[in-house]
Amino acid sequence: TMYNGVGLRTVRGTATNGYVQRNLSFQPKQSQVDYNKEMENAMSKSSIANREPNKEILEHQRKRKMELKLMEFRMAMEDRGFEEEEIEEKLEEVRQKLLNEELKLKEDLKPNLSETHAMTEAKNKESKKM
Repeated sequence: TMYNGVGLRTVRGTATNGYVQRNLSFQPKQSQVDYNKEMENAMSKSSIANREPNKEILEHQRKRKMELKLMEFRMAMEDRGFEEEEIEEKLEEVRQKLLNEELKLKEDLKPNLSETHAMTEAKNKESKKM
């Protein structure tokens, strides 16, 4: 016979008082079928893959890259000893030039696929082509 559903006949000699607790952290093993059903349910919900890319984030990243180029240009001009007013004028010219080039190249450029919003946008464009 078992003692409290555990394989002990008696508590004598076990150095315990015989009180048996249920293991609350035990999780029964899931079968592969159950796991697959859970995954299908999770994928059917609106997940990250189904979200629309956030245009504001993409625009912000584009502007940051442009401003980084401008900051490098500014530092190079300061190192060469240009006056502050002359630097500001040149920066404004370069900024306009970069904006015009970006507008022309916007469709031709490959997106940075290490960022989730860019990946989502690329996938959406590709699915529209098909």
